[in-house]
Amino acid sequence: MVTDWTASAGMPVIDRQLFTGRDEPTETDWISVSAPDTSNRAVAAVLERHGWERKGAAAIGLKLSPDNTAVSSARLVLLGSWDKKIQMQAKKLFQRAAEDVLLEIEFSDMGIFRCKDGDMWSQYVPQAGFKCNYTRGGKVLDEDEKTEQGIQELAARAVAHLSKDCGLKWGIWLNVTVLVFPLSDEAMKALSEDTANPAWRGIKITEGQIPILPAMGRDKKLFGGKDWGCPATPVVAPGVPWEAAPGPVKGKK
Repeated sequence: MVTDWTASAGMPVIDRQLFTGRDEPTETDWISVSAPDTSNRAVAAVLERHGWERKGAAAIGLKLSPDNTAVSSARLVLLGSWDKKIQMQAKKLFQRAAEDVLLEIEFSDMGIFRCKDGDMWSQYVPQAGFKCNYTRGGKVLDEDEKTEQGIQELAARAVAHLSKDCGLKWGIWLNVTVLVFPLSDEAMKALSEDTANPAWRGIKITEGQIPILPAMGRDKKLFGGKDWGCPATPVVAPGVPWEAAPGPVKGKK
């Protein structure tokens, strides 16, 4: 038997023949990584079942077709604590700001970075989604002082790409870079087609590396310890309950 989630309308194929392992996942295995949808909360619940300790991580959420044989959509989900604290000169973002005005940003939850289906970058995150303070001489600036320094609301975005440190032993890792922009998220989207485009360059303020979970190397019980040959597995949202349409479990060659 070959696991073959047939492509339709350009959707990707998950083919057992692409992996080097000897074993085939069963219906029980797929149920163990199943979620009602690919929302952050639903994906987090699956990761917790497999020993996730709520540290920064990523998952691939797959939504299946109504017969569970094709991938309808795929979504990168970023989750967990990150504990990234950054301090920089405000002048790097706002030219009017004095040299000694410092910007302090803290990203404590990666879940604020939401990616659309198929994207490896998040949508703009408004300043309300993360901690942000401006200080001068150790004192936090009030609203009038920020206006005087030409400081406006910020927006942020995360961009992910595969790390070189990937493999069956170590799993699949992503490098995540966080960019900030000197305008609010709504202003960035409304300013022009260019600034609304995810390719628009921001100011890089931090980066880090996170694993894609569930990972075979981290959870020895995942898929019953089978030699599937893939270092990680997606979180799967079936189109209908597995008992109604087993899909890849009874895939056709």
